[in-house]
Amino acid sequence: MNTIPKAFLSHATTILAETSSGLSGSKIVHFCNAWAADHGIDTPHAIYPFDAPNKRTALLENLLAFPPHLQYQMLLDLCDLAGPERSEVQDVRTKLVERFKALFEPTEPASREVLKDPYVLEFLGVSGVS
Repeated sequence: MNTIPKAFLSHATTILAETSSGLSGSKIVHFCNAWAADHGIDTPHAIYPFDAPNKRTALLENLLAFPPHLQYQMLLDLCDLAGPERSEVQDVRTKLVERFKALFEPTEPASREVLKDPYVLEFLGVSGVS
């Protein structure tokens, strides 16, 4: 299974939930609860104040409860919420997309590539091969 390394998740949550300019603890819980409710996932920190030592840890532990493809989508949304004007948040978003987009975002179905093959087109009677 394709995964996002825990080190990357930890780095991202440290920036997204940074003490002075990051997401608030209540916003983190609200966000994670919405995703958890939509996907039937039980997160460790569903109420605020949480039992985690800080909001960065609570966010990381909540994210770890989700499968990697949802973690990817959640991190993209969290980057939007955390202030796209912050350069650190933009760096997280850029790294996330560069490293994991190919793993978690749908691409053009392979069947469409097959339909571009001239031999397949000839077989289907759509085009001839010269």
